[in-house]
Amino acid sequence: TRTVGVIAAMDCEAEPLKARLKPLKEIPTSRGTLFTLAGERTAWALMVSGIGKCNAAAAAAVLIDRCRPDLLFNLGLCGSLSPDIGVGEVREVSACFQYDFDLSEADGVPPFQLPGFASPRIPLRRTGLFPAGVCATGDRFTSDPGQAEWLSRAGGELREMELGAIAQTAGKLPLLSLKAVTDRA
Repeated sequence: TRTVGVIAAMDCEAEPLKARLKPLKEIPTSRGTLFTLAGERTAWALMVSGIGKCNAAAAAAVLIDRCRPDLLFNLGLCGSLSPDIGVGEVREVSACFQYDFDLSEADGVPPFQLPGFASPRIPLRRTGLFPAGVCATGDRFTSDPGQAEWLSRAGGELREMELGAIAQTAGKLPLLSLKAVTDRA
């Protein structure tokens, strides 16, 4: 049996999956409730992390430690930075970066470069079932057009507040992510 660990930031993102996977077992953890279901071929473990990078990283660490998943799956909502990606569309994330992480002045590394990673962009696994998009993650919700333009120039097509931290925490563990576009960032 393989185990798939799922992380969503908000209850509204997790509810459709929870409804399909009933009956779920609820396990209290230091980061909230872990929902599990053992299927015939796949065991599922779901954490609702809360919004933001710290919450997402902490939930991912608890899920990885408690359930030892073979694959992590992040699902959630995001804003579009691209005129080619409209509200209501779903994108499978091909790579992500943390736009609020920058050690370039201290270490001379490129902006967004996390220690221990080969590139500022962290590649994700893909199924090819949905069009791809590059996701910019940061602990900031804003509708500032200037910042949206800056993120777009940096290569971001989607923008949200958790995926980059989940990818950083996952390390070499395979990670898939689907994002539904709710607004123009």
